Amino acid sequence: MKYSLLIATCLLSFSCVATSLPSSLLNQVTDLENQGRLSEALTILEQYKDNNTATSTTEIAMAQAPLLRKQGHYNEAIELLTPLQKLASLSKKDQYHIQKELGINYRRQVKTIEAKNHYMAALALANELEDKNLQAQSHSNLGSLYDTLNDLEQSMHHQVKAQALLENSDNYELVATNFYNLANLAHRLDDLSQSEYFYKKALEFDIKTKNQMNIADTSLQLAKLVYKRGDLEQALPLLNTAYTRLADVNAYENMATAKHTLMQLYLKIGNQHMALSSAESGLNAALKSGSALSKIYSYFNLVELHLALKNSELIGLYLSRTKELLTDIDNRLLNQKQHGYTAIYAELIGDYKLAAEQLKLESKLAASLFEEHLNKAVEKNKKQLTAIEQQQRIDDEIQKNKLATAQMNNQRLEKQIWLLSAGIVLLFSTLALVLYYFKHRKALFKAKLYQYNLIEKDKMLADISHELRTPLSVLKLHIEALELDIQENRDLAYSKINGKIAQLNNLISDVYQLSQAENKTLTLNLHQYNAAQIFAEYEQDMRRYVCSHQLTFFADIVIADDVEITVDKQKLDQILNNIFTNACLYTDTPGHVRLKVRANKQELFIQVDDTSPGVGKAHIGKLFDRLYRVEESRSRASGGSGLGLSICQSFVELMSGTINALPGKSGGLCIRVLLPLGNK
Repeated sequence: MKYSLLIATCLLSFSCVATSLPSSLLNQVTDLENQGRLSEALTILEQYKDNNTATSTTEIAMAQAPLLRKQGHYNEAIELLTPLQKLASLSKKDQYHIQKELGINYRRQVKTIEAKNHYMAALALANELEDKNLQAQSHSNLGSLYDTLNDLEQSMHHQVKAQALLENSDNYELVATNFYNLANLAHRLDDLSQSEYFYKKALEFDIKTKNQMNIADTSLQLAKLVYKRGDLEQALPLLNTAYTRLADVNAYENMATAKHTLMQLYLKIGNQHMALSSAESGLNAALKSGSALSKIYSYFNLVELHLALKNSELIGLYLSRTKELLTDIDNRLLNQKQHGYTAIYAELIGDYKLAAEQLKLESKLAASLFEEHLNKAVEKNKKQLTAIEQQQRIDDEIQKNKLATAQMNNQRLEKQIWLLSAGIVLLFSTLALVLYYFKHRKALFKAKLYQYNLIEKDKMLADISHELRTPLSVLKLHIEALELDIQENRDLAYSKINGKIAQLNNLISDVYQLSQAENKTLTLNLHQYNAAQIFAEYEQDMRRYVCSHQLTFFADIVIADDVEITVDKQKLDQILNNIFTNACLYTDTPGHVRLKVRANKQELFIQVDDTSPGVGKAHIGKLFDRLYRVEESRSRASGGSGLGLSICQSFVELMSGTINALPGKSGGLCIRVLLPLGNK
């Protein structure tokens, strides 16, 4: 497990305690440390010490200790730091770093009592300094210690405290370490998804610090997590990559861990040879690490493999080494494993007496561990029961207070009921008045709306009567002329009569269609068409129509060949005919009419614009009103009904589209239509 160190531990230690060391030296040592080149960093410090005899040996020693610890030389680091505790001249921050480093070194040697003493001393100093980062580091270190002692509850308690203290902290290495330790706890509790999340957060902050040792370490843990999930095919390259990274920075303890996991993986896929090779490589790395725990686990790995091969000679050798290492370690779980393996080994060599003794010792330790866990569980339950009892008493007191408060409130409530009643009466009276007011307003609005509709209806009837009167008067004159035989050209007279009849028929048809639109009785006959094809046809028809009015026609149609549109083709024909009829009738010669069409994935854009004369801004908003004409803004009479654009608007809206009029860029009028490609 990676334990809380400051960003580039050596650098922060320098910045806190070795103020007389030059910054260039600090930067150089820190860079080497982050790259895992610890020996070179130590050499530089020794050379500086030899060349600068005036420099305090205390400062050099405090700078060397973290480097020695990372190399696994825990005893050397302890020997350097222990005498410094007695120096009265040290600041509290200096004392903190000494206690913290001693705690880490003792914990790595599994000397948990000494480690706890130093960690608690460091926490006390951090509290005196009121430094949140140092407090968080102390809690994180204690959490790691309790994790080693298998007290996961206390471990989680301290890690959560550290996380709260690190909120909004810019010390990325401390934040990364906290996430790393939380990930390990989640892993221990078999919450793999939560563990993976925390490891990824740790790696995110490790990358920010550019500390290659930590990056390699976290990468290893992620690889182990993939292995534990059972994805062996993905885990194998990840583990090999992590091992290579660790080897680059000489992280021997973690190299041993990586090889241990690779050994287990190879065993699962049935590759005994590679499993044995991985275990031996792991032992070589552990021996270089200086970590007693790493060595013990590496020897245990080889014992397991050679038990399967029944290689009693090597098993005896490895067990003798682990027995020697366990002499100074107070860890009953490891001792239980030692007795278990020794019992199997004794049975293998035929020493059944030794096997029985070892099995008895193993059972005794197992019982002791079980009893300890049971006692902890009982103690935990007692605490929970005590807490429940205390909470119950508190709840009873709260209930009594609530009862007294309720009685007082009832007395107040009785005094205030009449005020509430009066308020309710006043509220309902006000509400009745407001309802009457709005009802009266609504009635007035309906009356005004009715009156407006009557006026509009009368106006429309008058407009329609006027529109009918003109062609009827002309029609009557021509018929009388024919009756009195005063019309010289009878064919011309008949032609004019037919024209006026057609005009009357168109007016009646337009009025009928608008009436259907108003009553919402218009129906659509929808079909799907190829947009490019139908607008190619429209282009030809409109070109002929525009040219027949001595105007120039321009087409700007860009539609992909695969664009389909669902429309009522007959109504689309009428929309375009009405727009082009208006454009041709109200455009002076020489002039032009332009058709522009575009299509995207959702809708079709149609624009028709002409040249002068145009329409004033005051009239553009009224162009879609029934029977509205802008006589003063056009140079020629149209002979139309004045209903064409109103009908266009009704048809477009019926097909879920929009139509707008605006001044054209060429001095005339521009009509824009947007239609959805798909209609339901």
